[in-house]
Amino acid sequence: MLHLAVWRRRVHPPKEGLARPRARLPPARPQDLPRGVRPARLQARRPRAEPLPAVARRQLAPEPHLAPERQAAAEPPRGALEPTRFHQARQIRRLRQRRPAPRRWQDQALRLRQCRPPERRARARVLHRLQARPRPLRHPRASPRRQRHRRALLRRPCRPRQPRSLPRRPRHRRALLARRPPRRRASLLRRARRPPALLLRLRPPAPLRLRQPKGCRPSRSAPSVPESPRSARSRWGSRAPPTARSRSRPRPGRSRRSRPTTRTSRSNGRPSARPPLGLTRAAAPPRPAAMQLPVLDRLILGAQKPSRYAGGELNAVHKRLDEVALRWGLAFPDTYEVGMSNVGFRLLYHALNERPEVACERFFMPWADMESALRAEGLPLFSIESRAPLRAFDVLGFTLQFELCYTTVLAMLELGGVPLATSERGRDDPLVLGGGPCAYNPEPVADFFDALVVGEGEEAIHEISNLVLDWKRSRGSRQDLLWHLAEIPGVYVPSLFRPRYGADRTLAALEPLKPGYETVVRRVIPDLNLVPQAEKPIVPFMQTVHDRLPLEIQRGCTRGCRFCQVGMITRPTRQRDPNQVRRIAEAGLEATGYEEVGFLSLSAGDYSCINGVLEDFFDEFGAENVGISLPSLRTETMNARLAEQIGRVRKSGFTVAPEAATERMRRVINKGNAEKDLLHAVDTIFQAGWDLVKFYFMIGLPTERDEDVRAIVQLCAEALRRGKKLNPRAGINVGVSTFCPKPFTPFQWDPMIPLEETRRKHGLLRDELRKLGPRYRDLHVKPHDARQGALEGALALGDRRLATAVLHAYRAGQRLDGWTEHFRLQAWHEAFARAEAEDGVGLAFFAHREKGKDEVLPFDHIDCEVTKPYLWKERVASLKEGATHDCAYGDERCTACGSCDYEVVDTIVYHPEDYTPQHLPAPPPLPEGHTMLRLRYAKEGSAVALSHLETMTALLRTFRRAKLSIPHTQGFHPKPRVSFGPACPVGTESEAEYLDLELHGTPAAGQVAERIRRELPEGFRLLSCEPAETAAESLSRTIRAIEYRVELPDGAPDVAERIAEFARRTEAAVLREREGKAPVRIDLKSALQSLAAAGPRELRFTLRAGETQATARPSELLSALFGPEWVRPGVARIVRENVVFGAPAPGR
Repeated sequence: MLHLAVWRRRVHPPKEGLARPRARLPPARPQDLPRGVRPARLQARRPRAEPLPAVARRQLAPEPHLAPERQAAAEPPRGALEPTRFHQARQIRRLRQRRPAPRRWQDQALRLRQCRPPERRARARVLHRLQARPRPLRHPRASPRRQRHRRALLRRPCRPRQPRSLPRRPRHRRALLARRPPRRRASLLRRARRPPALLLRLRPPAPLRLRQPKGCRPSRSAPSVPESPRSARSRWGSRAPPTARSRSRPRPGRSRRSRPTTRTSRSNGRPSARPPLGLTRAAAPPRPAAMQLPVLDRLILGAQKPSRYAGGELNAVHKRLDEVALRWGLAFPDTYEVGMSNVGFRLLYHALNERPEVACERFFMPWADMESALRAEGLPLFSIESRAPLRAFDVLGFTLQFELCYTTVLAMLELGGVPLATSERGRDDPLVLGGGPCAYNPEPVADFFDALVVGEGEEAIHEISNLVLDWKRSRGSRQDLLWHLAEIPGVYVPSLFRPRYGADRTLAALEPLKPGYETVVRRVIPDLNLVPQAEKPIVPFMQTVHDRLPLEIQRGCTRGCRFCQVGMITRPTRQRDPNQVRRIAEAGLEATGYEEVGFLSLSAGDYSCINGVLEDFFDEFGAENVGISLPSLRTETMNARLAEQIGRVRKSGFTVAPEAATERMRRVINKGNAEKDLLHAVDTIFQAGWDLVKFYFMIGLPTERDEDVRAIVQLCAEALRRGKKLNPRAGINVGVSTFCPKPFTPFQWDPMIPLEETRRKHGLLRDELRKLGPRYRDLHVKPHDARQGALEGALALGDRRLATAVLHAYRAGQRLDGWTEHFRLQAWHEAFARAEAEDGVGLAFFAHREKGKDEVLPFDHIDCEVTKPYLWKERVASLKEGATHDCAYGDERCTACGSCDYEVVDTIVYHPEDYTPQHLPAPPPLPEGHTMLRLRYAKEGSAVALSHLETMTALLRTFRRAKLSIPHTQGFHPKPRVSFGPACPVGTESEAEYLDLELHGTPAAGQVAERIRRELPEGFRLLSCEPAETAAESLSRTIRAIEYRVELPDGAPDVAERIAEFARRTEAAVLREREGKAPVRIDLKSALQSLAAAGPRELRFTLRAGETQATARPSELLSALFGPEWVRPGVARIVRENVVFGAPAPGR
């Protein structure tokens, strides 16, 4: 409504000078008036004023330095008055809030700010004395349509003033930016309240060979080494990085409404170019432009594990972000190897990318070295797929797997340029969502999340996507979006609840601010067969924590363990159709090349058709040496047939979770097994050929005594004694964790033992183990870190007052607290002490205090459908050592927990007769004879970030997808007969990588090469495939030298001079540090076979290989020649060009 009060029409003819007011009235401020009331100066006339001196009138004259058209725009029209002080002050407030003003007011407001302080004060006094006139309904130059529009605006009530933390931005911002010349754009963008490292650019970057992150300006600190166009072309592809002119126009020939381009990271042997990122749509706000390519690549290659950030994985989905309507960012608050092991994270990634109008990319917390490098360069947290910044996405979904990841969430938000608190986010900021087990009590982080999905999110994410798409089209406020999110079942919006505390510092109530929104009922998928499975699951290059094909065969558990939160919140038991399990496993192995499948459930032995599925699976894939992993087994479900099926391919460690060592404690926690079940399971495992068994126990359970703790070592010693009779190599590892009460369990009212008590019980375990003597040296008891237990318990049961502790712990530097090297107990204690000083509650109040039956818990407004009276009844039964049977098996008697409605949600259990065994013909015999092929391949693009072990794993899985028949070794862990050449250093391109591949039969080399090329991941290129002698020596013995080419950037020292200086040295040696070993001395001159300059900035050299002693690395030689600053990752281009074959070295 600013244009309604710009000019005032004169009522009287102009006089000589202006008028002084008879009575000085204070200026009215709209923000001080009640809602809907207009200022009095707009409703009634003020007394006429007396003239002012002529010098004051000259202060309002147009500035002579302005252009004529700007002066004409600044002069008032005939019959109008200059703007009043109120309007001028409003414009200055807008500028202070960094909001772009309308064009006709901008020049005058800027003129006022450009004046010197005395002139500014004089002009303000003049404007204050101006005569106020009533607002006319008709503007002198207004059209009839504009007049009707203004009358309608005058009939509307005034909007309340919006707080500064959520500034409104005009809808015409995109149009304003498009009309401004380039020099004006930067000034407007600085007013948009964006972080300095996220300035906007209006044009997408040209496509480059390597990905560049989107959304950050180049680093303020210029690179230490200048780069020439020639070196840029040689490093980043066939052409140099584009200039500013090449980025000024979008790519021709593509419509803005064209269908999104989707591709997976399989390039048929050629490194594919990543698409450029640009603007989304005309109605969307501008997004950050592309980051400087060499800066981020240098940071990635210089990291401890570059494959965490390089991307380019097989089956990863890449879409043009400027061609989709909605951008999702799935964030896991931990490192890459942990996040990519989460099956729910992977399911949501593929489910969202199946929608053509939605693009989903992944974010992970970088390790400390990478985080420090990003902050030093002023670069934001970037996605794995397109390297777009976190802030460039519409929706951010965080997986909250356990409570100590809260500080990592804050670190990722701040590193990505997203405000931490919900109240500080505006309309253009991403919508921050949370999900996972911690969403059942998110109160300690309620101030940081806009909404949370309670329960299973496979369906909820699509409903949220549809709502956000409608909201973007409607251009509504952020509060409107949150209000409508609360109407989706299972979505919890913390800002729509207000906590109220009692005099005893406990929570009195959580009052809903929206009618009908008193409780949030969890989302549940009634049938596991309805959960979508990816046809082509993503395959990481890096070895993850669970490096296998994940397949969920059962969800939910009704065993009723009273300490287990997951067993309560995932009820009822829902099994997947066994015939579908087999089909999903077959398709997943064909698309990924994994050598192991993980059948996931809370207890794989409870799956009714497990024996039939395993038998058919090994009949089909046993010849290919594909193994099966069952992560968790109950002792009472272990039998000889199951152990025989699992051990048909490979025998790794076996995990069993007894949880308690005495019969009394097992009755207290309702474990449902006996000591004889555990001993029988151990006998079965060792008799089937396993060498190692791992047990899991807990200490600190309610009603626990010291004899229950000592019984842990005694029971394990008996199991090892019996196992040694069956297998002399038998060993047992024992993991002991501290019990932590969790929400929605019968033990949620019980306190947690303090840290001192936990350490005392650890001492009991050590004393009991010491009594056994050296005969039990194969029994290893390893208690878990007890420092994290109390913190986890307090955050699991805490309310919103603990947000203070989480925020102060993050400000103290805490993140990645699940890693021992990053966890600092003192910082957390100081954070909880700060929360206790501010709010009166601390660590002991939430973790070490017993709660009453009628006490209001922080998560009572969340309904997991297991009722609170049922949980209290189970707690009483635990004190009486009572048993609660499993309702899914046996006579299937209902325990009235409340999780089933018997109409939509009910227990689904398949029986062995429901499974249809496959009758496959007998596999054909293996072809006679063997063929040895020698492959030469290239590593380039994102593959240069892979280590030698990661390269080997990627190629072996390529051979599996190509269905090559490769012989395997014998033993517990069969390995394919593939021999790799010398390792290529990380960050080094290579055109001469070799491997020897042994195959059954006599296949043609050309056919094998074509099958491999079709399955190669991004960054690998097969150059040749030729027959080799079967009895030839291995590559590590026959490769005697490796040739390298190095290209240095401009500004580097002259190559010929440094080579001459190196030749004049009498001795050149380096000392190589080795982890856990003594340093080794490398003589560079003896390791060097040839060294020559190929130009002023290029050299070639040959290093010896296949020696009995350690050989030199290219980086060690270059550091001795030019210094360490010229061999940093990404500065010099190092290419392995060729290898020299020869007779093996003597003594090898």
